[in-house]
Amino acid sequence: MSELGTAMILLIKTFERFASEDGDKDKLSKEEAKKLLLTELPVDEILNVLDDNKDSQIDLEEFLRLVCALTCACHKSLQQCVGLIM
Repeated sequence: MSELGTAMILLIKTFERFASEDGDKDKLSKEEAKKLLLTELPVDEILNVLDDNKDSQIDLEEFLRLVCALTCACHKSLQQCVGLIM
């Protein structure tokens, strides 16, 4: 199997492993999603990458880079949410 195919299967299996904790492997509860993110994502590494000046602190500019990247990744969902709020 190709590397991309293997990666896709790994992503699906990881999702299903965490989602099946409550019996439904097709959907993550918020608690399951939180556990997946905290377990599977290298949070310390992400924070180290954000910390440009290596002072072991995340300043506003560094924080905004993360928030902006997440906003771009989720922009369609966020547009719907903003429409509901406004």
